[in-house]
Amino acid sequence: MLKIIKPVQLIWLVSLLVLAGCTDQKNHTEAEQEKKVEEISSSQGQEENAAEFSLPRNFAAYIFPELVWEMGGELTPQDFLDMETLEKESLLSEEALQSISFFEAPEEVQLQTAGTYEVWLTDGTSKWLAHLTVQDTQPPIITVPETLEYPVGEPILYKKGVSVMDNSGEVLEVTVDTHAVFPNIPGQYPVYYSATDSSYNTGRAESMITILEEHKPTQQEVETLARDLLASIVTEDMEPLQKAWAIYEWCYSNIRNAADAVKDDMLQAVYDGLHYKVGDCYTYFATSSYLLSICGIENLAVSRKSENSTHYWSLVNMDGGWYHFDCSHQLERYQCFMQTDAQVQEYSQKVRGQDGYYQFDQEDMPERATEIIYSGEREKIGY
Repeated sequence: MLKIIKPVQLIWLVSLLVLAGCTDQKNHTEAEQEKKVEEISSSQGQEENAAEFSLPRNFAAYIFPELVWEMGGELTPQDFLDMETLEKESLLSEEALQSISFFEAPEEVQLQTAGTYEVWLTDGTSKWLAHLTVQDTQPPIITVPETLEYPVGEPILYKKGVSVMDNSGEVLEVTVDTHAVFPNIPGQYPVYYSATDSSYNTGRAESMITILEEHKPTQQEVETLARDLLASIVTEDMEPLQKAWAIYEWCYSNIRNAADAVKDDMLQAVYDGLHYKVGDCYTYFATSSYLLSICGIENLAVSRKSENSTHYWSLVNMDGGWYHFDCSHQLERYQCFMQTDAQVQEYSQKVRGQDGYYQFDQEDMPERATEIIYSGEREKIGY
């Protein structure tokens, strides 16, 4: 049966429906508003984070399009940024700064070679082009002895103790200007050194050389020099072989080889070796012989038996056997220290290409030892 709704009831029902609709609309509106607030808050947080890590809109204006770099050192992406302005205006956070990197590792950039190179920077999203110019404006550094001393007329080794270094790593030749030196006139003279690298930077240095008057030493003078030297290179507890090696090594390492020197005055030769530290084979022989004798080591003078050339060395009595002792400089760094006849003969044939380099008159000489006590190994003599 169809139930008839009275007007009063209908009005009441409609009112309920309207009220329910309004409540739903209110609830929906409030939910939308809450969601929008959440979205706004989230968006603001993202914008704050983005502002913290992002680059300025005109970041390219803070990149040096052309960077000039002194040769050497380590290059970083931040070297291309105008950090002074960025820090002053607080335009870049530390995180954003660290995000800048090379787009591609600039392996082709040679920081040790002058030239201009393309370098790309990126923050992971954008990239920027810059040009790097590597230049070399630093001159080579030349190290020279403060003073040189040579007797009148002696050959001068101007480059002895001279070295040169350059930031390019190049091997440079040192030029010596000796126009102001008069080697045959006693006095003090300047010596000028220079070296130029491939970037045309020139380094310069200056030393002083003293040309000494010819000096005739006394026996006391020479002995004092010899004993002072021995006090610095030998000790009382050394074995004779060790003392002989100390003398050999000092003469070999400290006396500079000259083309010619006195050969008719042994005392003068010893003085030249100890004081001037310069001479030829006779100087090496005379100096070492004098020092060996002071140490109580028996030795004899030997000279090459030849009409065309002369060479001087010693025979040294070591443990009852006589050995060759020659501390002058030889080819292939041969060390003629306590050598047998067989050893010096082998050197003469293999290196010198002649049998008679150490050939001498054996008539009045003692018989030489055949036992090898030195073959180039220092540990065998206790060093």
